[in-house]
Amino acid sequence: MRRWQPFVTPRASTAWCSPRPSAASINPGAFPRFAELRARLPESLPALAEYFFPPSYIASHPQALSIFTGNKRDAGQSERRAAVLAQATAIALGDITAPTLVLAGSEDLLIPPAHTLSLAREIAGARTAVIPGVGHVGTIQDPAAVAAEVVAFLQSEKPEDLVEENDHGGRERGFRHIL
Repeated sequence: MRRWQPFVTPRASTAWCSPRPSAASINPGAFPRFAELRARLPESLPALAEYFFPPSYIASHPQALSIFTGNKRDAGQSERRAAVLAQATAIALGDITAPTLVLAGSEDLLIPPAHTLSLAREIAGARTAVIPGVGHVGTIQDPAAVAAEVVAFLQSEKPEDLVEENDHGGRERGFRHIL
């Protein structure tokens, strides 16, 4: 068994946790426009795709647009999805004790990288990485870059072996990739 396998197991938390903002409130300007574009598919396809991929990627990989053509939600499904996106979620990020890597694409227009990376501040010892030139779906746009970050994380020293100063002058176990 590889040394990182025990850390890959999901963990449920029953502790009280503060509500996280809804996905729609994280980027309030983007989500109404995004919903409008979804409703106008297929003619809005190029504009919708830019929420997921930078324009330069779409220009060099026009086949990426096909990802969005097979999704046919009915009105009920669309309403339920909108309701879920509008809800705040309760997640106790501070309860996460497993080594954690938080990845963000530098060109993500749906969930801004600053928000994604802010999650790591609440997880002791979390590492962060920003993948340059990548949008919301880095695993499609640049799977090699995503894989390289994940492999480097899994092959790194075990976080519990390291102790660093935290943002408040104290010391904590783990490591942080400072941006």
